[in-house]
Amino acid sequence: MEVAGIKVTMVQAFHSAGVGSPPCGFIITTEDGKRIYHAGDTGVFADMKLLGGQIYPPLDLALIPIGSVFVMDPLQAAWAVEMLKPKKVVPPMHYRTFPVLVQDASEFAALAKEKAPEVEVLVLEPGGSQSSVRRVWNAFLLWRPKIRCGARAALLALALKTAKNDTRRGVEY
Repeated sequence: MEVAGIKVTMVQAFHSAGVGSPPCGFIITTEDGKRIYHAGDTGVFADMKLLGGQIYPPLDLALIPIGSVFVMDPLQAAWAVEMLKPKKVVPPMHYRTFPVLVQDASEFAALAKEKAPEVEVLVLEPGGSQSSVRRVWNAFLLWRPKIRCGARAALLALALKTAKNDTRRGVEY
């Protein structure tokens, strides 16, 4: 699917909760050819290596969960980074938002550096500064529970387009 010059491809995800719409992730290609992987709510799975440069061109940025309940824990997320091999990774999802979830991204950051030292780890704090990645994520979350995966792809593309046009300083990808 292409929306506003941004190509979005839905890919598999595995979520153990078993409720809600089917889990999915996205490979997003911006107008200038940069590639972003949004893992969605998922556990680690072996075919992530296919997403990181085998089926699709290499990734510039990966957004992955690290919360450990229904999704990857920090160790599994570090293995995912090793398989995906993005230039940069941001763990913006499923940590420090509820007491049962992982409360600190430092374990993930250390493990990711150990498993994939060539990948830059950018940790965003929940409720922290409004970086471009955070603005995309916030816009996406606003509507995500109300729509199915296919429509989520279009919304994510539009949110990314909006964030890219925002002149405030943010995370570069």
